Amino acid sequence: LYSLDEKLQKLATEKERDNSDIGVRNAESARASIPDPEIKREFWEAFNSASNGDSNYMLISKMSGWNRKSQGDVLSQYWDKFFEGFRTIYSKCPREYSKTYYLQLLPRGRVSTEFEGELQKLLEFLDK
Repeated sequence: LYSLDEKLQKLATEKERDNSDIGVRNAESARASIPDPEIKREFWEAFNSASNGDSNYMLISKMSGWNRKSQGDVLSQYWDKFFEGFRTIYSKCPREYSKTYYLQLLPRGRVSTEFEGELQKLLEFLDK
C-alpha cells in the first residue's frame, strides 16, 4: 500500500502527464476520494465557497470522488453540515451549483428518522 504522500505524488504525476480536461477531472476525483480527514476538509471548504471557480463538470468529478458511501467513518462529521451548507449555497449561488451540491453531496448510506426529518425540513425550506 502507498502512504498518503506517495498517493498524492502519483496523482500529481498522472495529472501532469495527462493534463487534458478529463485527465485533470479524474485526478481531482481520485484525490478527493482519499479517505484522509485533512483532504476531506480541504474539499468541503472549497465546495462551500461561493467562488471556487470550478466548472460544473469539475465540481461533479470532485464531489463524486469526495462523497464515497464506503467512507462514512471519515464523512460522518459532514452529514449534519450538509443541510446548513446547502441552505447557504442555495441562497448565494446559481441554481446549477445548488443542484450539483445537493445531488453530489447528499449523504449516502445514511437512513434514520433524524435524517428523514432533516430532509423534510430541507424540502420545506425549498418550498418557501
